[in-house]
Amino acid sequence: MKKQNNKVFTAACGIILVAVVLITFAGSCSKSNPNAVFIGTYYGTQTITGLSPSPDTMVMTAGSSSSAVIILSRGGAGGSVTINATAAGNTLTVPTQTITVTGGTSVISGTGALSGSTFVANWTSAYNGAAPFNVNYTGAKQ
Repeated sequence: MKKQNNKVFTAACGIILVAVVLITFAGSCSKSNPNAVFIGTYYGTQTITGLSPSPDTMVMTAGSSSSAVIILSRGGAGGSVTINATAAGNTLTVPTQTITVTGGTSVISGTGALSGSTFVANWTSAYNGAAPFNVNYTGAKQ
């Protein structure tokens, strides 16, 4: 009887050990996606230097890598635009890029940050080669 109890105890310990190893291994293999905190829809206001503030909805989706974010701005003075950005923590970086806007192109760059459910972004934009101007956006994640 004692030998059988030892076998049961040894088997139970082995199963527990295997379970702990599998859980530890599975946890260490999971990937963290820096862009995940930004994914969603934001409703807010876009302010462009010299123009009245206008409502703007931004939809952020995952890009081609775990840190890439694609921002689709659906309103504001420039119409619908697509902007590529990179996430790191709660900060987005918009590298210098040329985007298509209503009536031409704009070269933009800037940063954004997420604090709770509020996204604040500041970009510099040069529309059709003119002098650069500032674009500020504040929106709440829905």
